[in-house]
Amino acid sequence: MSENNYPHLCREVGLSCIECTESVAAQTARLCTGLNGKRVGQLFVQIYPHPACAPMHANFEAAYRRAQRKGPIQEDRQRTAAVA
Repeated sequence: MSENNYPHLCREVGLSCIECTESVAAQTARLCTGLNGKRVGQLFVQIYPHPACAPMHANFEAAYRRAQRKGPIQEDRQRTAAVA
């Protein structure tokens, strides 16, 4: 099997495309706040250069926007409540 067999490789380790892009988008939103649509798109292409990941661009951008609206404080509270 090729090393670049996406998304098959991701699924082998238990990641779906949706989970992957949403998780990375939320982390990115915490680190890179206030990016406009074009910048989010550029960042997506840098993080996910493989063509098989391209269909997830809109999902990544939507997840980034949701995480920006939540803000870090609310997100931390939700994480703490889930652990408790």
